[in-house]
Amino acid sequence: MLAKDQMKLAKAPKGTVTRAKALNMGEHIHERISNKHEDFVQKVSLNLVRTSDLMTFEDLNVKGMTKNHCLAKNIADAS
Repeated sequence: MLAKDQMKLAKAPKGTVTRAKALNMGEHIHERISNKHEDFVQKVSLNLVRTSDLMTFEDLNVKGMTKNHCLAKNIADAS
């Protein structure tokens, strides 16, 4: 759905109503994706809190870890 909308946006001439609609639809799709990611993170974290007896936290150097080109995309995508 997002790919189709992006193709419509790319083909629409600048300054037209069609382009404005495509931009609006793209924003809507990205917002839905963001909401789904946030919902998943909330559900997983709640499940961890309910099922775990002990939780520990680690302070990671995320900026340094993203310099590794093999792992950068996965680290940046993780919430």
